[in-house]
Amino acid sequence: DPGPEAELGVGGAAGTYVTRTVWHHKLNQILCGLSDGDIRVFFDPALSKNGVLLCVDKAAKRPDALSALLLSRPAAPPSGQVLAPHALPMYKVERNTKKHRDESRADPVRSKRPEPPANGPMTGAGQTAVGLTFMQSIVNVTTKNKLYAGKDPREELFKFRDGKSYVDHAYDAKVYAKRTVEEDEEEMEGKKKRKK
Repeated sequence: DPGPEAELGVGGAAGTYVTRTVWHHKLNQILCGLSDGDIRVFFDPALSKNGVLLCVDKAAKRPDALSALLLSRPAAPPSGQVLAPHALPMYKVERNTKKHRDESRADPVRSKRPEPPANGPMTGAGQTAVGLTFMQSIVNVTTKNKLYAGKDPREELFKFRDGKSYVDHAYDAKVYAKRTVEEDEEEMEGKKKRKK
């Protein structure tokens, strides 16, 4: 009869160790969880009740042809990715193949290619038929025939000022009141005197 500190061989594969041990008091069985995911149960046929004893007394199941075929094949190592070619678009995982990269590079939206400069007779987003954007055409019109190089800037600015006043336009229509404030006050005083 071994003492209370007796060692028990678990019989797992090399390099495995026990991660958890539990004794079930009603079944009187010891359960050991191993690091490789296996579970070992230790029992005494005379003292244990139910639990693993229910499975031990059963006869082994006769293998059928399909089970024998499946057991004869080598097990494929589990891969980390499930390929579903006909999956819904929301579940589809895009594969990173050369063809896919080339398609992405050719697509200006996916590759986020910037808009090319306007320098020809092409039309596109924000471009006119001439190939200029709205701002480019405004700049071309305003800067045409305005070469100021080698000229005095003050004289050029005074040319624009001559004959133009930006404040006078508000006062062009000279509309005056028909009566002044003084005339209104005199009339009010006259009415007050007549009432007295």
